[in-house]
Amino acid sequence: MHICHIIEAAGGGSGQVVVDLAREGLAVGDDITVIYAANRATPSFLGALSSMPGLKLVETSMRREVGVHDFTDAWRLYRRLHQMRPLDVIHGHSSKAGALARISGLFFPKALKVYTPHAFVTMSPEGGRFYGFIEKILSRCCDAIIAVSEFEKEHALKHIGIDKAKVAVVLNGVKSDGFSGRLVARRELGYQDNEFVLGYVGRLWPQKNPLRLIEAFAHAHFLTQRQGLDLRLAIVGDGPLRAVIEKTIIERGLTGSVRCFGDKNSRDIIAGFDGLLCSSDYEGFPIVFLEALASAVPIVTTPVGGAREAVVEGQTGFIADGFSAASLALALLKLIVLDPKERMLMTEQIREHAQLFRIEAIAAQTRILYQRFAAGKEKRNKKQLILESDIKGDRFDVAS
Repeated sequence: MHICHIIEAAGGGSGQVVVDLAREGLAVGDDITVIYAANRATPSFLGALSSMPGLKLVETSMRREVGVHDFTDAWRLYRRLHQMRPLDVIHGHSSKAGALARISGLFFPKALKVYTPHAFVTMSPEGGRFYGFIEKILSRCCDAIIAVSEFEKEHALKHIGIDKAKVAVVLNGVKSDGFSGRLVARRELGYQDNEFVLGYVGRLWPQKNPLRLIEAFAHAHFLTQRQGLDLRLAIVGDGPLRAVIEKTIIERGLTGSVRCFGDKNSRDIIAGFDGLLCSSDYEGFPIVFLEALASAVPIVTTPVGGAREAVVEGQTGFIADGFSAASLALALLKLIVLDPKERMLMTEQIREHAQLFRIEAIAAQTRILYQRFAAGKEKRNKKQLILESDIKGDRFDVAS
């Protein structure tokens, strides 16, 4: 198959999904093209794809903000796709690339059009009816929508009203090798092995709600400090809220306990955590959850998409009852109070659970989905041709 992946926001988890799907597609003999937005591509994303023999890497213009420039960007994307014909699959990832891919894909009727939102924008507390209306309209311009968690599928069906026949769930996955061990990761972060280190990995922007993270940690830190345990929090990532976060850390008197590291390769440091924290308002299925599982690190998270799949309560981590800082702190305390035997058991349970999310199996499921929806599309097209033929025949008979 000739598969074209299209992505605008290539710096986060969705970018890693594209990298993994491209690598696995090449491994089974598919012809893979990746079209990306130069302004959002990170060196690690481009480096990973550039090292894959046989992969076609194409740059185009896509901008996150909605505006009249989207018409120009859609035209440019159409021209890129036109040069690559014939195409079997056009697969758009995340909101902006997904929208442009579906619009441009209308001019390629034989190609299967697939969209993976990696968290619908309508899952945001600020996601209004307008974006829901747009998503519903655009859903008619594609053949399949891949939800990366059951939570995301439920949202697509119940809150947006997308045709359930078009929505399928394929969970995210990760490559299980290439992770640093605990001691190496600790050295990279500058922590001693006997320190209890909680970690956050992600972009510092409103969706991730890192200020909730600081508040939850402050609650837990205050309570555990009275018991003689001095917690540490490592914040790995960068973004527009970094200055506000650093100011909040100072105001809360946490400068000795919380450190901001900026961007780092998550595979180099995640094994150095005693627990991964997620404070997001919404997610599809964070790749960092799977990286934590692959490194045998428990997860403490708000009840976002992917939490129910990644976190088996009390076995691989804990899910907060709600989205408040207090509820996240309570979930965090459940992890902190575990004794050494309970931690060891949890480590073994995490390693076992991680096997469900191996990228090789996930990529194979995605390819099977392509084939299933393509077969359905071909069947519908044949029925349409027969129907049109019958109608033309009826008209001829009447005219004669």
